[in-house]
Amino acid sequence: MPFINQQARTADFILSEANGQRSRENAILAATLVTLAAGQLLTLGDDGKYVAYAGPGADPDAPITADAVLYGNAPVSDDDQQIVVIARDAELAGELLVGLDAPARVALQSAGIIVR
Repeated sequence: MPFINQQARTADFILSEANGQRSRENAILAATLVTLAAGQLLTLGDDGKYVAYAGPGADPDAPITADAVLYGNAPVSDDDQQIVVIARDAELAGELLVGLDAPARVALQSAGIIVR
């Protein structure tokens, strides 16, 4: 019997969130060349679109921050796509987040997102 590799499941990383889906926001993901898994940390660009977080960057005066967490998987797309993000007031399982580092943990905490 062959092995089946299962993708990340929608919201599998959430331990708890605010009542009434207050933790979530509808957003736009910029075109992406790779599939993004649920739990991917995201950065909000100047154009108002999210992209995958890839670390704080090289400029200490203008660090790149982790601003939200992707709620469900996002496929490869040449076009922008609608997504849902966790943007505030939630507890998340750190081992299930993609791209988590110390600066991202601090940035998320400032939005009320606690990484356990």
